[in-house]
Amino acid sequence: MTSRVSALLIFLVGCSEGLDPPSLVNKLRVLAVRAQIPNPVPNSQTFADAIPGDMVTLDALVAGTEGDVDGGVPVDQIDYLWLACVPPPGSTSVRDCAGSAAPMAGFLPPCRGLSTDSVCLIGAGATVTFPTPPDPISASSSIYVSVVVAVKAPSQRALDCLQRLAQDQPPGDSCVVALKTLTIQPTNASRNSNPAVSTFNANGNDIHSTPMLFLGNKVGVTPLPLPAVSSEEKPDGTGEVLTYSWFSTQKDFDHFHSGYNPKPPPGENSENTYINQSTMCGRVHFWLVLRDDRGGVDWTDGFADFVMP
Repeated sequence: MTSRVSALLIFLVGCSEGLDPPSLVNKLRVLAVRAQIPNPVPNSQTFADAIPGDMVTLDALVAGTEGDVDGGVPVDQIDYLWLACVPPPGSTSVRDCAGSAAPMAGFLPPCRGLSTDSVCLIGAGATVTFPTPPDPISASSSIYVSVVVAVKAPSQRALDCLQRLAQDQPPGDSCVVALKTLTIQPTNASRNSNPAVSTFNANGNDIHSTPMLFLGNKVGVTPLPLPAVSSEEKPDGTGEVLTYSWFSTQKDFDHFHSGYNPKPPPGENSENTYINQSTMCGRVHFWLVLRDDRGGVDWTDGFADFVMP
Protein backbone atom coordinates (compact mmCIF):
# COMPACT_ATOMS: atom_id res chain seq x y z
CA MET A 1 0.00 0.00 0.00
CA THR A 2 1.43 3.39 -0.93
CA SER A 3 2.16 6.05 1.67
CA ARG A 4 -0.58 8.19 0.10
CA VAL A 5 -3.25 5.56 0.68
CA SER A 6 -1.91 4.77 4.14
CA ALA A 7 -2.15 8.42 5.12
CA LEU A 8 -5.65 8.62 3.69
CA LEU A 9 -6.83 5.68 5.77
CA ILE A 10 -5.43 7.24 8.93
CA PHE A 11 -7.56 10.32 8.23
CA LEU A 12 -10.59 8.20 7.39
CA VAL A 13 -10.64 6.39 10.70
CA GLY A 14 -9.92 9.59 12.65
CA CYS A 15 -6.80 8.36 14.42
CA SER A 16 -4.97 10.77 16.68
CA GLU A 17 -2.38 10.72 19.41
CA GLY A 18 -4.29 13.00 21.77
CA LEU A 19 -4.51 12.27 25.48
CA ASP A 20 -8.29 12.44 25.70
CA PRO A 21 -9.96 9.08 26.37
CA PRO A 22 -12.09 7.66 23.54
CA SER A 23 -15.19 8.12 25.68
CA LEU A 24 -14.84 11.93 25.80
CA VAL A 25 -16.96 13.94 23.37
CA ASN A 26 -15.56 17.45 22.98
CA LYS A 27 -15.82 17.92 19.21
CA LEU A 28 -17.74 16.62 16.19
CA ARG A 29 -17.84 12.80 16.24
CA VAL A 30 -19.75 9.88 14.77
CA LEU A 31 -20.21 7.40 17.61
CA ALA A 32 -21.99 4.65 15.66
CA VAL A 33 -23.55 3.78 12.29
CA ARG A 34 -26.67 1.61 12.11
CA ALA A 35 -28.36 -0.41 9.38
CA GLN A 36 -32.06 -1.22 9.76
CA ILE A 37 -34.20 -3.52 7.61
CA PRO A 38 -37.90 -4.02 8.45
CA ASN A 39 -38.80 -7.29 10.18
CA PRO A 40 -42.20 -8.68 9.08
CA VAL A 41 -42.80 -10.22 12.52
CA PRO A 42 -44.97 -7.85 14.65
CA ASN A 43 -43.22 -6.09 17.55
CA SER A 44 -39.81 -7.32 16.40
CA GLN A 45 -36.60 -5.34 16.26
CA THR A 46 -35.29 -4.43 12.81
CA PHE A 47 -32.83 -6.73 11.04
CA ALA A 48 -29.16 -5.72 11.12
CA ASP A 49 -28.21 -7.64 7.98
CA ALA A 50 -29.85 -7.71 4.57
CA ILE A 51 -30.82 -10.17 1.87
CA PRO A 52 -30.62 -9.38 -1.87
CA GLY A 53 -33.20 -6.80 -2.87
CA ASP A 54 -33.69 -5.32 0.61
CA MET A 55 -34.10 -1.59 1.12
CA VAL A 56 -31.77 -0.69 3.99
CA THR A 57 -32.20 2.40 6.17
CA LEU A 58 -28.91 3.86 7.40
CA ASP A 59 -28.40 6.43 10.13
CA ALA A 60 -25.57 7.63 12.36
CA LEU A 61 -25.19 8.76 15.96
CA VAL A 62 -23.56 12.19 15.62
CA ALA A 63 -22.31 13.98 18.75
CA GLY A 64 -20.42 17.19 19.45
CA THR A 65 -23.22 19.51 18.35
CA GLU A 66 -24.12 22.79 20.02
CA GLY A 67 -26.51 20.91 22.32
CA ASP A 68 -23.63 18.77 23.58
CA VAL A 69 -20.53 20.96 23.96
CA ASP A 70 -19.72 24.67 24.12
CA GLY A 71 -19.05 25.95 20.63
CA GLY A 72 -20.47 22.78 19.12
CA VAL A 73 -21.84 22.46 15.60
CA PRO A 74 -25.42 23.68 14.99
CA VAL A 75 -27.46 20.64 14.00
CA ASP A 76 -28.78 22.36 10.88
CA GLN A 77 -25.18 23.03 9.77
CA ILE A 78 -24.14 19.37 9.55
CA ASP A 79 -23.61 18.02 6.03
CA TYR A 80 -23.80 14.29 5.24
CA LEU A 81 -22.46 12.16 2.39
CA TRP A 82 -23.09 8.39 2.31
CA LEU A 83 -21.06 6.06 0.05
CA ALA A 84 -21.17 2.32 -0.64
CA CYS A 85 -18.91 -0.10 -2.43
CA VAL A 86 -18.18 -3.78 -2.85
CA PRO A 87 -14.97 -4.86 -1.09
CA PRO A 88 -11.94 -5.21 -3.37
CA PRO A 89 -10.81 -8.83 -4.00
CA GLY A 90 -9.05 -10.25 -0.98
CA SER A 91 -10.11 -7.38 1.28
CA THR A 92 -10.36 -8.08 4.99
CA SER A 93 -11.02 -4.53 6.18
CA VAL A 94 -13.69 -1.93 5.52
CA ARG A 95 -10.88 0.64 5.22
CA ASP A 96 -9.78 -0.82 1.88
CA CYS A 97 -12.97 0.25 0.18
CA ALA A 98 -13.35 3.58 1.98
CA GLY A 99 -9.96 4.62 0.68
CA SER A 100 -10.91 3.85 -2.92
CA ALA A 101 -13.95 6.14 -2.74
CA ALA A 102 -12.09 9.37 -1.99
CA PRO A 103 -10.31 9.75 -5.36
CA MET A 104 -13.73 9.50 -7.07
CA ALA A 105 -15.23 12.39 -5.08
CA GLY A 106 -17.39 14.51 -7.35
CA PHE A 107 -17.87 11.67 -9.88
CA LEU A 108 -19.79 9.14 -7.82
CA PRO A 109 -22.81 7.54 -9.54
CA PRO A 110 -25.99 6.99 -7.49
CA CYS A 111 -26.46 3.55 -5.94
CA ARG A 112 -28.91 1.73 -8.19
CA GLY A 113 -27.13 -1.62 -7.88
CA LEU A 114 -23.51 -2.56 -7.41
CA SER A 115 -21.10 -4.45 -9.62
CA THR A 116 -17.93 -6.06 -8.34
CA ASP A 117 -15.92 -2.86 -8.56
CA SER A 118 -18.51 -0.17 -7.91
CA VAL A 119 -18.32 2.81 -5.58
CA CYS A 120 -21.57 4.74 -5.48
CA LEU A 121 -23.40 7.56 -3.72
CA ILE A 122 -26.21 6.47 -1.38
CA GLY A 123 -27.44 9.93 -0.39
CA ALA A 124 -26.80 13.13 1.51
CA GLY A 125 -29.17 13.21 4.48
CA ALA A 126 -28.97 12.34 8.16
CA THR A 127 -30.94 9.18 7.30
CA VAL A 128 -30.70 7.49 3.89
CA THR A 129 -31.96 4.34 2.19
CA PHE A 130 -29.78 1.95 0.23
CA PRO A 131 -31.07 -0.68 -2.23
CA THR A 132 -29.04 -3.88 -2.01
CA PRO A 133 -28.29 -5.75 -5.27
CA PRO A 134 -31.38 -7.79 -6.25
CA ASP A 135 -29.47 -10.68 -7.83
CA PRO A 136 -28.28 -13.24 -5.23
CA ILE A 137 -25.51 -14.35 -7.58
CA SER A 138 -24.02 -10.88 -7.96
CA ALA A 139 -24.65 -9.81 -4.36
CA SER A 140 -21.48 -9.71 -2.29
CA SER A 141 -21.30 -11.26 1.18
CA SER A 142 -20.68 -7.75 2.46
CA ILE A 143 -20.90 -4.14 1.31
CA TYR A 144 -18.82 -1.38 2.83
CA VAL A 145 -20.61 1.82 3.81
CA SER A 146 -18.90 5.14 4.58
CA VAL A 147 -20.57 8.25 5.97
CA VAL A 148 -18.80 11.61 5.75
CA VAL A 149 -20.05 14.15 8.28
CA ALA A 150 -18.86 17.75 7.97
CA VAL A 151 -19.73 21.27 9.01
CA LYS A 152 -21.42 23.40 6.35
CA ALA A 153 -19.12 26.33 5.74
CA PRO A 154 -17.28 27.90 2.79
CA SER A 155 -15.17 25.14 1.20
CA GLN A 156 -16.06 22.83 4.06
CA ARG A 157 -18.81 20.40 3.20
CA ALA A 158 -18.81 16.62 3.11
CA LEU A 159 -17.86 16.45 -0.58
CA ASP A 160 -15.09 19.03 -0.08
CA CYS A 161 -13.83 16.98 2.85
CA LEU A 162 -13.69 13.82 0.75
CA GLN A 163 -11.83 15.65 -2.02
CA ARG A 164 -9.25 17.00 0.45
CA LEU A 165 -8.70 13.52 1.80
CA ALA A 166 -8.03 12.34 -1.75
CA GLN A 167 -5.32 15.04 -1.98
CA ASP A 168 -3.64 13.99 1.29
CA GLN A 169 -4.92 17.08 3.11
CA PRO A 170 -5.99 16.66 6.77
CA PRO A 171 -9.74 17.11 7.26
CA GLY A 172 -9.53 18.88 10.62
CA ASP A 173 -12.00 18.62 13.49
CA SER A 174 -14.91 19.80 11.34
CA CYS A 175 -14.98 16.60 9.26
CA VAL A 176 -15.42 12.97 10.35
CA VAL A 177 -15.60 9.76 8.33
CA ALA A 178 -17.21 6.65 9.84
CA LEU A 179 -17.22 3.15 8.37
CA LYS A 180 -19.57 0.18 8.54
CA THR A 181 -19.80 -3.29 7.01
CA LEU A 182 -23.29 -4.27 5.82
CA THR A 183 -23.68 -8.05 5.66
CA ILE A 184 -25.68 -9.51 2.74
CA GLN A 185 -27.13 -12.89 3.66
CA PRO A 186 -28.54 -15.57 1.35
CA THR A 187 -32.30 -15.23 0.90
CA ASN A 188 -33.12 -18.21 3.14
CA ALA A 189 -30.51 -17.50 5.83
CA SER A 190 -31.17 -16.87 9.50
CA ARG A 191 -30.85 -13.12 10.01
CA ASN A 192 -29.50 -11.07 12.87
CA SER A 193 -31.74 -8.47 14.53
CA ASN A 194 -30.44 -5.22 15.96
CA PRO A 195 -30.16 -5.28 19.76
CA ALA A 196 -32.27 -2.78 21.68
CA VAL A 197 -31.43 -0.43 24.54
CA SER A 198 -33.72 2.44 25.50
CA THR A 199 -32.09 3.72 28.69
CA PHE A 200 -29.54 3.09 31.44
CA ASN A 201 -29.35 3.84 35.15
CA ALA A 202 -26.93 6.21 36.91
CA ASN A 203 -26.70 5.36 40.62
CA GLY A 204 -30.01 3.56 40.26
CA ASN A 205 -31.81 6.46 38.56
CA ASP A 206 -33.02 6.42 34.96
CA ILE A 207 -30.73 8.69 32.93
CA HIS A 208 -33.80 10.12 31.18
CA SER A 209 -34.98 11.56 34.49
CA THR A 210 -31.89 13.85 34.49
CA PRO A 211 -30.60 12.74 37.91
CA MET A 212 -28.64 15.09 40.15
CA LEU A 213 -25.19 13.70 40.95
CA PHE A 214 -22.09 14.87 42.83
CA LEU A 215 -18.83 16.05 41.30
CA GLY A 216 -15.89 13.78 42.07
CA ASN A 217 -18.01 10.90 43.36
CA LYS A 218 -18.25 7.47 41.76
CA VAL A 219 -21.40 6.92 39.73
CA GLY A 220 -22.42 3.38 38.85
CA VAL A 221 -23.93 3.15 35.37
CA THR A 222 -25.97 0.11 34.39
CA PRO A 223 -27.32 -0.55 30.87
CA LEU A 224 -30.90 -1.80 30.54
CA PRO A 225 -31.13 -3.62 27.20
CA LEU A 226 -34.31 -5.34 26.07
CA PRO A 227 -33.31 -8.99 26.60
CA ALA A 228 -35.76 -10.55 24.15
CA VAL A 229 -33.97 -9.02 21.15
CA SER A 230 -30.53 -8.35 22.66
CA SER A 231 -29.48 -11.90 23.49
CA GLU A 232 -30.25 -13.87 20.35
CA GLU A 233 -28.95 -17.36 19.78
CA LYS A 234 -26.56 -17.60 16.83
CA PRO A 235 -26.76 -20.35 14.18
CA ASP A 236 -23.96 -22.25 15.93
CA GLY A 237 -26.01 -22.39 19.15
CA THR A 238 -23.92 -19.87 21.10
CA GLY A 239 -25.29 -16.62 22.44
CA GLU A 240 -24.42 -13.19 21.12
CA VAL A 241 -21.80 -11.28 23.07
CA LEU A 242 -22.98 -7.74 23.77
CA THR A 243 -20.60 -4.78 23.97
CA TYR A 244 -21.49 -1.43 25.54
CA SER A 245 -19.52 1.69 24.55
CA TRP A 246 -19.84 4.65 26.89
CA PHE A 247 -19.44 8.33 25.99
CA SER A 248 -19.85 11.64 27.81
CA THR A 249 -19.02 15.33 27.49
CA GLN A 250 -16.93 15.26 30.67
CA LYS A 251 -14.28 12.80 31.89
CA ASP A 252 -14.28 9.89 32.75
CA PHE A 253 -15.42 6.27 32.76
CA ASP A 254 -13.52 3.48 34.48
CA HIS A 255 -13.33 1.74 31.09
CA PHE A 256 -14.51 2.62 27.59
CA HIS A 257 -16.18 -0.73 26.85
CA SER A 258 -18.15 -3.11 28.99
CA GLY A 259 -19.76 -6.30 27.80
CA TYR A 260 -21.74 -9.36 28.69
CA ASN A 261 -22.61 -12.77 27.31
CA PRO A 262 -26.16 -13.41 28.56
CA LYS A 263 -25.94 -17.16 27.96
CA PRO A 264 -23.77 -19.57 30.02
CA PRO A 265 -20.97 -19.33 30.68
CA PRO A 266 -21.49 -15.71 31.78
CA GLY A 267 -19.04 -13.15 30.49
CA GLU A 268 -17.86 -9.70 31.48
CA ASN A 269 -20.00 -7.46 33.68
CA SER A 270 -21.94 -4.91 31.64
CA GLU A 271 -21.82 -2.23 34.35
CA ASN A 272 -19.34 0.64 34.45
CA THR A 273 -18.22 3.42 36.80
CA TYR A 274 -18.09 7.14 36.01
CA ILE A 275 -16.50 10.07 37.86
CA ASN A 276 -17.03 13.68 36.82
CA GLN A 277 -13.55 15.15 37.27
CA SER A 278 -14.58 18.75 36.65
CA THR A 279 -14.60 21.36 39.42
CA MET A 280 -17.50 23.19 37.76
CA CYS A 281 -21.15 22.32 38.30
CA GLY A 282 -23.18 21.70 35.17
CA ARG A 283 -24.96 19.28 32.88
CA VAL A 284 -23.23 16.31 31.23
CA HIS A 285 -24.52 14.55 28.11
CA PHE A 286 -24.12 10.76 28.09
CA TRP A 287 -24.40 8.24 25.25
CA LEU A 288 -24.53 4.47 25.37
CA VAL A 289 -23.97 2.40 22.20
CA LEU A 290 -24.93 -1.28 22.30
CA ARG A 291 -23.45 -3.71 19.77
CA ASP A 292 -23.83 -7.44 19.31
CA ASP A 293 -21.03 -9.50 17.78
CA ARG A 294 -22.80 -9.85 14.39
CA GLY A 295 -23.05 -6.19 13.35
CA GLY A 296 -26.22 -5.18 15.20
CA VAL A 297 -26.30 -1.69 16.76
CA ASP A 298 -28.58 0.42 18.94
CA TRP A 299 -28.05 3.44 21.17
CA THR A 300 -29.55 5.74 23.76
CA ASP A 301 -28.54 8.97 25.47
CA GLY A 302 -29.44 11.20 28.40
CA PHE A 303 -28.27 13.95 30.73
CA ALA A 304 -27.25 14.33 34.37
CA ASP A 305 -26.80 17.52 36.42
CA PHE A 306 -23.68 17.62 38.60
CA VAL A 307 -23.42 19.68 41.81
CA MET A 308 -20.87 20.11 44.59
CA PRO A 309 -20.90 17.34 47.23
